[in-house]
Amino acid sequence: MLKITHKLHLMARLLPYKYLLLGLLALAIFYGAIRALHPSAQSTDTSTPFPVTHYRMADVQGGIASYPPRSGDSPPVVRGGVVSHHLLAERYIARYFQNLSGHAYRQVVLIGPNHANAGVSDVITSTRRDWDTPYGVVHVARVLPELPQGDAVMAGDHALEVLMPYIKVYLPQASVIPILIKSSVTENELNSLVVILSGLVGSDTLVLVSSDFSHYLSEEDAFAHDTIALSAIERRDYAFLAPVRADYLDSPGSVIVMLKLMDEIGANKLQVFAHASAATIANTPGAPTTTYYFLNVYE
Repeated sequence: MLKITHKLHLMARLLPYKYLLLGLLALAIFYGAIRALHPSAQSTDTSTPFPVTHYRMADVQGGIASYPPRSGDSPPVVRGGVVSHHLLAERYIARYFQNLSGHAYRQVVLIGPNHANAGVSDVITSTRRDWDTPYGVVHVARVLPELPQGDAVMAGDHALEVLMPYIKVYLPQASVIPILIKSSVTENELNSLVVILSGLVGSDTLVLVSSDFSHYLSEEDAFAHDTIALSAIERRDYAFLAPVRADYLDSPGSVIVMLKLMDEIGANKLQVFAHASAATIANTPGAPTTTYYFLNVYE
């Protein structure tokens, strides 16, 4: 009886500590959930660059070796463009960046899709946190205080990361303004972003969209969708582009922002630099494919 009484006594003494521990655990779980939902609220060491995973070296070095950077200006100067972020097309990506390398860009506004639609904002940028690539560090040009910052989202999405080694090799003097856009973005949000960026697009600035085109379709159907999407881009048909999804275009919002910025500076000459399909590159005829347009926009 004494032993039972002693155990009950001990349990009564420990009970408050048990509830305290449970309370702290619940608080930790709640705080973690809040941080996941609000990545911009996370404390981030902005002195540490984003790691551009070093296996990218093996993925990009073949194309870069085949298409080395050019020196000297090669007019007309490309003011805007679209490039794939699918490393299966890495030789096309390298050749596209070689076509940009003749001009000494100081700044690249790099816009791409928020693939996971992560975070609480439809448009996000990063803090002043650089990008560490196998070829050296790509610096962030400036922080845009008008936009929410989401380093956790930025670090977890390949849309911008994939292109950082190419920027370092082919545009070595350029720093970046990184932006990710959700598929749920509204017309007003896109117009607001154009206003924010319009004063930053000088003669030494490239507005570059990281986007693939048709996904998941047969090559025949994918190319048919590509023709429709390209026609809409040429016509600046934003009503068609805005609601399209991945069977036409990875990031219509990014393309719309780029085109509107190009209109503001009078760059309205569109050139198809290259057009390709994953099924052809991988020699998998009949398989569902991803397609790519590489586009230049000139004044």
